[in-house]
Amino acid sequence: MAEAVDLTPIELALQAWVVAASGLTDGRVIWSGYGARRPQIAAPPDGQWISLLMTDNEDGAWPWVAEEDNPHTFTAFAFTADVTTPPGLLTATAHARLTGDGPVQLTTTGALPAGLALETDYWVIKVAANTFRLASSFEDAMATVPVPVAVTTAGTGVHTLAATDDTLRAGEEQITVVSTNVNATLSIQCYGGPPTGNRSPMNVLRTVVSSAMLPTVQLAFEAAGIDVDASARVNNVGAVISTARFEPRAHVDVSVSYTADVSEFGTIITRAEVTLAIDALVEAGALAFALAVPLGGETVVETVETTFDVTADDA
Repeated sequence: MAEAVDLTPIELALQAWVVAASGLTDGRVIWSGYGARRPQIAAPPDGQWISLLMTDNEDGAWPWVAEEDNPHTFTAFAFTADVTTPPGLLTATAHARLTGDGPVQLTTTGALPAGLALETDYWVIKVAANTFRLASSFEDAMATVPVPVAVTTAGTGVHTLAATDDTLRAGEEQITVVSTNVNATLSIQCYGGPPTGNRSPMNVLRTVVSSAMLPTVQLAFEAAGIDVDASARVNNVGAVISTARFEPRAHVDVSVSYTADVSEFGTIITRAEVTLAIDALVEAGALAFALAVPLGGETVVETVETTFDVTADDA
């Protein structure tokens, strides 16, 4: 299962916005310690600096679910054929294929090993980390005793196995994504600097808040998958520290929203086991029927054998 959301891009986008708008350097815009998503990375610097702290509020909406296709892609790789022992064995170092991967297709610079063909769909049967065989159907690959295509010659030239647009991995044919909107509060505090004038904490934060509506800033937020509402009022919270010292300080809370996703792989392969009790004037037997299952744009027909008990009516 995937992590709900990676907050690093969000934090980096927010920090970059505050740095650019405030005119301070990265080292003077830092994430605070208590309750922060990451620990404070540096001690507060001398002179003017800004503290950032983001905390979650309640989720903004009920979660929603989406099903997505999960095509299985990999880099095409070369393989060789060993026909010493029937039905033959294909070799590719660390091929990373699993039984059921497919459909895949083959190319060659010469002639393919006898038994294999160009422009033909195959499914992988994993033998070991460096060896595999190919089946002519998904069912043959996934059978209790897999049924490989027999390879009788090594062929000539360089042979390559590649994914197709329809290639899937058994058990991971789709992804279920559960999404929810998260509302958060970003607390921005500016410390130090002159108590009045353009570089006072009040004016610095006013500039930061106003800049949130600039098109370039909005595009950066969109790229990070966040929405920022910086319409809050900036408060002057300067204080007298001692009879000889006044600390200029200002504070503003802005609303941040983003989407959190949790996902996991799922399968579209369905296997059924059914037991029936039937009253009939026939002897006990077995029933076989076809189960049609969509797989990667095709329809795969699986045969499901069902055993049932038959009781004769009193007649």
